[in-house]
Amino acid sequence: MNEAIGIAGGAGSADGAALGWGGRLGARWAAHAEAMEAQLAPLSDIALKVLATRPGERVMDLGAGQACTTLALADAVGPAGAVTALELSPDLAAMARARLADRPWAAVLEGDAATQTLSPASHDALFSRLGCMFFADPVPAFANLRAGLVPGGRVVLCAYTAREDNPWAGIPIEVAETVFGPKAAWPTGAEIGGPFAWAEDATVRAILTGAGFGDVAITPHDVSMPIGRGIAEDPVEAAITLTATVGPVGRRIALEPEVDRPAAVAAYAEAMRPRLAPFVRDGAVHLGGRFWLIEARA
Repeated sequence: MNEAIGIAGGAGSADGAALGWGGRLGARWAAHAEAMEAQLAPLSDIALKVLATRPGERVMDLGAGQACTTLALADAVGPAGAVTALELSPDLAAMARARLADRPWAAVLEGDAATQTLSPASHDALFSRLGCMFFADPVPAFANLRAGLVPGGRVVLCAYTAREDNPWAGIPIEVAETVFGPKAAWPTGAEIGGPFAWAEDATVRAILTGAGFGDVAITPHDVSMPIGRGIAEDPVEAAITLTATVGPVGRRIALEPEVDRPAAVAAYAEAMRPRLAPFVRDGAVHLGGRFWLIEARA
C-alpha cells in the first residue's frame, strides 16, 4: 500500500516473515505494479484532491509504493517544495527511485516508517494511500511521523472500512473458503495480508489521538476498482491471477501447509470464474470498495 508500509513479518513464522513487505509480498506487488495502480487510482483521485497540495510545500508520502502518488505530489509542490517517499519494500523503493529520478526534490527513504529518523517539523503534510494500516504498534509509529510535521501540519490518509464493505477482498476470500475450507480467522490487524486493521472509526480515532493528532475527521467513500487490469487479455483471468498472488488469498495460498499450490490456484480459478463474470465492463473486472478518508492535524 500507498502500498501499505508495514511490519516485515506475517504470522510469526519464518515463511511469514519472508512474505512480508520487505520480502516476497513487496516483490509480488512490484511485479503487478501497473495493475495495482489501476485498482487504487480511484482512491488517489479523491484523497489527493482533499490534500490540495500547494507549490513549495514539503510532504511525506507514507507507503509510497512505486511512487504514483509521490509523482503527483512532487508535481504539485514543484522544485520549490520537497516530497519524502517512505517505503518498506526494497523492490518498490527501487521502482520509486527510478520514477522520481527527474524530480530531485523528491527523495525515497527505504525502511520502516515507525523507526525512520525524521528531522523535527520538517514537513507540512502527511499523505498515505493505504500505507497507514499495517504497523505492528501504530500509536508510537504515528507519534514518530507526527514529530516530522510542523505544528498544525495537515494529514490525509486512506484506510479500508470493514471487509463486508469491500467485495474486492470479500469475494476472493469467500471463494477461497469454498475451495480450501473455512479459515478460523483471516489476518486483520497488523498482520500482513489483512488490510482491515482500521475498519472501525473508533480504532482510527484512538490511534491518531493517542499519537498526538487533533481535529480528526473520518468520512466513508465508495469506489469501483478495476481488478487485474492489463495482466491478461481475458479480464476475468487477469483478476484471478492478481487475487491469487497479492492480498489475503495470495498469502493463504503461499503459506497454507502441505498444499499443492498449482492445483490450489487451478481450483480457486475454476470457482472464481462464475463469481467474477457479472462484474466485467470496459475490459476489466470492477469490484466495489469502501474506504475511510481520514483528515487530521499534527
